[in-house]
Amino acid sequence: MTERAVHQFIATVSLHFPRPKFNGDEVMEGGWMASMNRILGKYPDDVLASAADRIVFDRSTKDGRFFPLPSEITAICNEIMESKRALETPLLKAPENVPYTARASLAADLMKSPMGKLATKEGWDLSMFHFCVDNMRAPNGEEIEECKRKAAEFKAEYERCLKGERGNGRLWANIAEGMVRKAREAMGRPA
Repeated sequence: MTERAVHQFIATVSLHFPRPKFNGDEVMEGGWMASMNRILGKYPDDVLASAADRIVFDRSTKDGRFFPLPSEITAICNEIMESKRALETPLLKAPENVPYTARASLAADLMKSPMGKLATKEGWDLSMFHFCVDNMRAPNGEEIEECKRKAAEFKAEYERCLKGERGNGRLWANIAEGMVRKAREAMGRPA
């Protein structure tokens, strides 16, 4: 947190909900600012910015107050922090110490899903299968794009090996073919 972020929070909220006036009493105004810095200083800058936005967009003045009370501000900041933590924590984490055979079996089942069928049709089924084995779930969002990228890289590298553009290219191509064959067998598909 920076003091600047607290001042920016106050400035943003004050545009819509006037802050307390101290009739020129600089000691009171300084005390209020110090209090706000102490109360809000524990929050990261992005949380304060989000809290200011939420107050501006969602708050009403039905209760007769103008600038929100510190308890209202901290409650909003705590909600935002909790949401951030939830987003940063994977929702489905693979259990530890699951044998490879169980992981491969689950991945094979996931490959029978509509996404698995699409991956097979588009040619990124092997990278999806490996993702499912590693994570014990199907990929989503950017993970799908990553699977597609890895599949394209694997194919390009395999073709370079076949063309002799890599040292020991045929050896590496044979290894790649073995990897593909084993993955397809684990998926219950013909090599």
